[in-house]
Amino acid sequence: MRKSTPTFQKGSSDGRKGNKERSWKSPRQVENYWTFYKKDVYVSRRSSGLPGWLLPLSALVLIVVLVFWAAPLAVSRLQANQSPEDTGLTAQEWLYDERTQVVVKPFADVFSQPDLKAGRITQVLYNEPVTIKSDPVPSGYVAVRLQDGITGYMMSADLTELRDSIEPAGFIYKAVVINSSKRVMSHARKGTLIVEVMMGTELYIDYR
Repeated sequence: MRKSTPTFQKGSSDGRKGNKERSWKSPRQVENYWTFYKKDVYVSRRSSGLPGWLLPLSALVLIVVLVFWAAPLAVSRLQANQSPEDTGLTAQEWLYDERTQVVVKPFADVFSQPDLKAGRITQVLYNEPVTIKSDPVPSGYVAVRLQDGITGYMMSADLTELRDSIEPAGFIYKAVVINSSKRVMSHARKGTLIVEVMMGTELYIDYR
């Protein structure tokens, strides 16, 4: 007995014919639908190429510079530009006249006679004023009277006639060296060494 053929079987010609009768559209071009790629729109965040820690580090360095260098320098300049009325200081008369000279060495000897072989009475420190006496002395020496009344002789090379550094009226602050020694520089930053002063030296300051 002959079996009847089913109307549709997998892989049969009728099945393929039915598939062909379906309507198919041509493949869609992604460019026609995803147009945002033309507008510089990115799926991921655009990177600048710099490490993420660079910005916080730069901010920290800037804060340190402002706090430890720029701010103190600005305050010092402001104090230096203030007038005596602004700082509460009154104008003072000059304390010293042309008979006064100033020690320019870290320390200088005061002798009992105008001779290096004579006995040393005492020593005076840098920026200390001494009064010149009119006693006749050999060349290279001067007769002096110290602030405490002691008299003696000093080498003229240890003294200067410039008195600006000992007149309080020209400065705002007075400082006394309490360490064994301190360096005096020409500038606050990257200055050159002027002199290294000893303990007890008195200095006048126009800003700090």
